[in-house]
Amino acid sequence: MSWPTPTASRSGTLLKPDPRALILAVAAWTVLLVLTPAPRALAFGLAAALLLAKALGASWSLLARRCLALNGFLALLFPLMAVESFALSAWPWRLSPERTLLFAAVALRANGILLMAQGLVAAMDLATLGHALVHLRCPPKLAHLMLFSARYLTILQEEWTALYRAARLRGFRMKWGPHTWRTLGALVGGLVLRSLDRAEQILLAMKCRGYQGQFHVLRHFRFSRADIVFGLTWAAVTGMVLVLTYG
Repeated sequence: MSWPTPTASRSGTLLKPDPRALILAVAAWTVLLVLTPAPRALAFGLAAALLLAKALGASWSLLARRCLALNGFLALLFPLMAVESFALSAWPWRLSPERTLLFAAVALRANGILLMAQGLVAAMDLATLGHALVHLRCPPKLAHLMLFSARYLTILQEEWTALYRAARLRGFRMKWGPHTWRTLGALVGGLVLRSLDRAEQILLAMKCRGYQGQFHVLRHFRFSRADIVFGLTWAAVTGMVLVLTYG
């Protein structure tokens, strides 16, 4: 799940709620779908999550790719969950109606949660997410770790590509054998050493710029009319799910 740039993430956004409210809403949505047993409520939740994700700025093509990847994985699990018994005495194997319904409920939950999470990703950039987590009393060190990890994953990939290319130029080929495992161990060790060196350089550069363990921001969050619209929409969708479940 890739994080878009701030300009790209807001281009098609209809709802612009406070990031803190959006994070809490996505967390509550996940709990709600996990605890909802009714298939019709899950189906409604899936449709509502799709529309909310689109309103938050996610594109149809991106949502389709994410759902395709998830459902492709679920399709591999379908025989394991829906077949009554894999015993040789039960051949030919048959699908269990109860297990099939259970699998359908799992698929609806997973897709509904994925769509809302994708809406969260589309509605804000990574720096805004980290800032919002700190405002929600998340430990600052965890937020900083997330931000640095996302920022320097590309650099780690570049370092690994350079090390692997150097090994290939020296005749290394990926095969099954002790030589391959020793070479991979040396490459991983070299990557760790380079990462430590790069981390020390980054820390020194940040200290030279006055870093004291806290990121300062120019704009702070505040509630607006968009939060009222989002809150009312959220309450209506959540209430409908509850009505379909217990009504």
